[in-house]
Amino acid sequence: GRYRMKQAISCLSAVADCVISAPSYGKVWHFFCASAALSSSSFFTAAFSRKCWLEGKLRCCQLQEDAETWFHALCRLHGFKPKELPKFCSQETPEVHLDLRLLGLYQKYLMPELEQEMLEKCRQDDWISLALEDEGEILPIFQQLQLLGLLQDLLGSWCSSQPQLMAGPLQWWLRSTRDVRVVESPEVSDLVVSDIFLKQSEDMLLLLAELNLLDVLEHCDSWCWLEEKHVNQLFTEDSLMPLTQLTSLRQELRSARFCQPAVALLLQPFPRLRADLLDAWFDRAGAWSPEALAQWAAAPGAMPKALLTQQWQSLAEADFQRFLSLAPLEQHDLSEELRQHFLLCWRQARSLPCAAEAGQMYRLWTCRMVTFHQLILWLLSLLCRPWGCPKRLAQSVQLMKRKGQMEILKSVMSGLLNEMGYLFEAFKALVALQAFILKVLWHILSREIEQSTAAFGATNTLRWSSEAFM
Repeated sequence: GRYRMKQAISCLSAVADCVISAPSYGKVWHFFCASAALSSSSFFTAAFSRKCWLEGKLRCCQLQEDAETWFHALCRLHGFKPKELPKFCSQETPEVHLDLRLLGLYQKYLMPELEQEMLEKCRQDDWISLALEDEGEILPIFQQLQLLGLLQDLLGSWCSSQPQLMAGPLQWWLRSTRDVRVVESPEVSDLVVSDIFLKQSEDMLLLLAELNLLDVLEHCDSWCWLEEKHVNQLFTEDSLMPLTQLTSLRQELRSARFCQPAVALLLQPFPRLRADLLDAWFDRAGAWSPEALAQWAAAPGAMPKALLTQQWQSLAEADFQRFLSLAPLEQHDLSEELRQHFLLCWRQARSLPCAAEAGQMYRLWTCRMVTFHQLILWLLSLLCRPWGCPKRLAQSVQLMKRKGQMEILKSVMSGLLNEMGYLFEAFKALVALQAFILKVLWHILSREIEQSTAAFGATNTLRWSSEAFM
């Protein structure tokens, strides 16, 4: 017929009294076995019973599974390992696929002991590591285990022992099959709510929302994986809104790493949550740097006006000057309050402005923070400081007059070093002053040109209108 007959092996442990036939690539293999060795299988016990089935009278059972799989199964049933394996086909079956076929065989032909033995082997880390070497075979392996009803049990073991290794395959399985029954396993559920699983891609929260699995995040112990992109999804995607009610999530949002103007702007539709987070952020942050405060000032609406005013009023003089150099004064609604505070700090300052501030004078003037007269006085104060050098040196020597010559010399040298610093600041102020004066002159000139052009255009328009009327 279709198959060529070939004898494979004969039972070595007892007298062979039955035959099992199985096909393999155009051939039929006959396995001569002892029925007593097959007694662990309820199927073969019934099949070879002399008063039950026809197979019992013929002492022969023809099966559809491939001969290679049956060879390994019968070897385990008889309890021996052959020295040389017969060659059933030109290409040897990979170990993982052979084990899966054996699992199906044990389950179908009622061999519970061998099935449990194979399950224990599949739970081993080495086995799943070998199975995941080829990414293209992961889903077929999972599908075969799902058909056998073993996927949920094995996934739980793998996720518990190898979370790093199983995060990716679990994500692929959920995306491709939408099978959420595997998450019923506690071990799989623990992996789903871990940072290993959730930080794999940006849309993990959206995937859980599509699968109706957001409720598992109630058991999330650590939200350290949460980033600004996830927060943006939380408050812009309607499907993720239930997460905003989680106490653990709100507690994580109070951490200082989310203290950003962009996050505060996202929370504008949620005034109570926004107020709570702002209080937490500013209480934990302590003293704010001028750079950080300038970022908040550059985002209108991110912080309430009263809170922003309170923050920049608490800055030291040098930090406030730095804040003014970074804040967008031309577009901020606090310009008048900033101007008054700036003038107050300048009047109360014990030291004269430094040369670095001269580079910001033009910007302060164009933003109407100070008047032109005040700026002129400020520039003059920068240049007048070096002229008092002899007087300050004489005063330091007068104070050290009663001490030794070495002390006087040290005092003079220290004073000279300080005065050299003042001279250097004055030199930098001159450089900044030149650029400032050029900018001011160009500003005044360009404004005059614009006004003259506007007046000329209005005169011509009036003349043309009069001529047209005439």
